[in-house]
Amino acid sequence: MAGSCVIEVGGSPSAIRSAAEWLRHKAEAAAHEADVIDGIIATSSYSYWQGRAGDAFNELVGQMVAPAREVADFAGPFAETLHVFAGKVE
Repeated sequence: MAGSCVIEVGGSPSAIRSAAEWLRHKAEAAAHEADVIDGIIATSSYSYWQGRAGDAFNELVGQMVAPAREVADFAGPFAETLHVFAGKVE
């Protein structure tokens, strides 16, 4: 899965910090939603979907949950790097 995100901040330290916090919060929210979805799958999807269709659904959603968590794992350190960069721009 490939994608991109363009954040333009120019040379403004406050804009860099704002971008860092935006990124951090969006990634944390995505990870939280992934956890919620994972919990729903674990507790209730098997009650409604069974057999091959249920297995395929659970596998597909599981494949989407892991990348959402990975984004959050990378976003925190990246946001910290942006904060350090903002300090250097000042």
